Parts: sequence; C-alpha cells; structure tokens
Amino acid sequence: CCCSPPPCQQELLQHCTASEKVFLMHVFPVADTEVICVLSESCMLPCWLSYGSDPLIHWFYVSDGESVVHSYYKDQDQLQHQVENFKNRTSLFQDQISRGNASLLLRRVKVQDEGKYKCYSSTTGGFEQSFVNLKAEGRIALLDRFYFLLVIICSSGGIYPKPELTWSTEPPSNTALNITSSIQQTEEKLYSISSSLMVSDDDPYLTYSCTVSTQRSRKTVTISKEVILGLISTIAAAGLIGGVVTCVLCKNEKYKGKNKNLILFPLNFTAYMFFFL
Repeated sequence: CCCSPPPCQQELLQHCTASEKVFLMHVFPVADTEVICVLSESCMLPCWLSYGSDPLIHWFYVSDGESVVHSYYKDQDQLQHQVENFKNRTSLFQDQISRGNASLLLRRVKVQDEGKYKCYSSTTGGFEQSFVNLKAEGRIALLDRFYFLLVIICSSGGIYPKPELTWSTEPPSNTALNITSSIQQTEEKLYSISSSLMVSDDDPYLTYSCTVSTQRSRKTVTISKEVILGLISTIAAAGLIGGVVTCVLCKNEKYKGKNKNLILFPLNFTAYMFFFL
C-alpha cells in the first residue's frame, strides 16, 4: 500500500483502525509468488495472515490499477466492491482462515485473469502483504491426427499461450520435410494450430512425430508410414469403387486396441482418415 491509496482501496480501508492504516505504509516487500493456472479450471492464489482474531483480507488485481477481487471482514465475505470480471468466481477457504490461510480460489480461469494480484491481510496479531503473478495456460489436449493418402495433418486447439508446432522423423531423414502450417487465434484469445506434412516416398520405414509446445508444456504424437499405408490399403480393399474410396461415416472404430476413435470420410482417389486420441 502507499500513503494515498486509490479511492476503492480507501473505502475498503475504512474498516481498519488508525494504527493499522499507519502500518500500511511500512509493510516490508517480499518476493512475488508465481502461479500457473490452467484455463477453464480452478486455481489457488496463496496468501497467509498472522494468527489472531478479527481477520481482514483484501485481494486486489493490480495489473490495471487496483480492482477489488475479493474482500473478507467482520467474519464474512464482503463483495459489494468486487469488479464484474470476478463475480461468482472467487472464494476463500473460510474454515482455514483461523489457521492463517488467506488464499484465494479462482474458478473458471480466463486469459484475462493473467497478471499481478495483491493480498493484504491483517489480524490483531499483525499485518501481511504479498503479491502473486498469475500466468494462464491452456491444456494441450491429445492431438487430433488426420491422415489422407500420403499427407499427415497434425492439429490442436484451445491452447494458450501461443504454441509452436514442429515435425521430426525417426530415424532422421536426409530429405527436407514438405510442411505447410497455420495458426489462428479465437475471440477468447486461445490458439488453434494445424500443419500438414507430405509423406516422402523415399523411405517406407520412417516414423513421423508432431510436437506442439508452449513456453510451459508440450505434447507429441507419432505415426509410422507403414501404419498409414496399411490403413489405406485396408480401406481401399473394402470400399474401392471406380477409383474412389467410399466408406461413409464409419464411427467409433477402435484401432489396435489403443482407444483411438477413427472416422473415415469419402474423397475422390484417396482415403481420408481422422483420428481422435
């Protein structure tokens, strides 16, 4: 806190005693805590208060001034000053406040929640102030894999922060990979990424790996050329009519017992396959 807090904080601090307000100017800074939260899930922002009675807890979002996230005093939540963005998404661990736990539970985390938070707490035993840096991250789901003829398409969506997609082969190939990639961002600021790779005819025993990564996590899927050609041959033998693979809406087929849902689509002169892992 500073000598002249913002208006919203001044109003909140009217619940402090005169000695508490003086002490606010002398709270010693501590290192910020960094918390990585998964988008759409719940996340805890840690904070502790001194042992004592008459607990007071204020959480502020300070990346854009000082917005009130959650307040607690007089032994109950006080949410009349809470900003709209956090309504119905915050709570304290009230059964643990008497044991010094002033942590905030933030539900349904959004990209907009990223930033710096301040926790101010006090009891008759003393005052505490700490800061938490929240970073939001989209969980990278098992990647959709999409195969047709000798092209592999690797894609994933609902990712944050901005992902990267890379291809590799095993064993390493001396031939340059023919790759086309694209990335898009939704209105919710989540990313979808897709990349197609033209499978080389040079080596029938290559295994192809697609990796999607962010600064904080990564996911890799692999497929061998043998498997691709085997699937195409099986489908063509069962449904080839005049050079067209015709397998319409073959859903929920299991492949090699690995719980991969296979959907096949008809396409002229090719087998068009989509795996959901």
